[in-house]
Amino acid sequence: MNTLLVGILLLTIPIQRSLPANPSDVDRTFSFRVVRLQCLETPYTLIDLRACKVKLRRNQPTLFLFEFDMPKLLDKMYARFTVNYKLTTYQPLLIDVSYEVCAAFNQKPGVNPTLDYVIETIRAHMPQAVQPCPYGGRYYNMSNFSLDEKHLPKSVPAGDYRIDMRVTDKHNVTMISLQCYVAVRSKGIAKLSMLEW
Repeated sequence: MNTLLVGILLLTIPIQRSLPANPSDVDRTFSFRVVRLQCLETPYTLIDLRACKVKLRRNQPTLFLFEFDMPKLLDKMYARFTVNYKLTTYQPLLIDVSYEVCAAFNQKPGVNPTLDYVIETIRAHMPQAVQPCPYGGRYYNMSNFSLDEKHLPKSVPAGDYRIDMRVTDKHNVTMISLQCYVAVRSKGIAKLSMLEW
């Protein structure tokens, strides 16, 4: 009995060595690329927008160039993130999050998993954007960063996505409104579009 158990354990060693040490290192079945960033409703009254664009690079992740000056201090801001999937037109998909920014940054993790995911993604890519309130009174340079695949779910349907973000003050005056267009493509033979997912 013991030799059988030892034999089984010895057989599993090559399998364990072939597995990645970190589960986040697993190859994804898709690739994604940010195609365009578009700021809407410009010019803004609360901020002075200096840059709002992406820099496309061949065989490398797209770089974001996003800079603004925010001279006025705000103690209340509201944000809304929506993810849209393109069938024939863009339709809302899964993530539609609205929250008060200052309360969200001070909230304990685990209360709202979707909001936790959005804040952790922002914190990973733009740590200077996650700060206690009051917000503003400085220049924000959130340039030369790219989205990392490890912050995406393990399975994403192939297709075209649009991520909408709108941030307002307590009087519903737009601080920033943008749309980010993303293309997700399946790797290999399998189709992973929303219709087959």
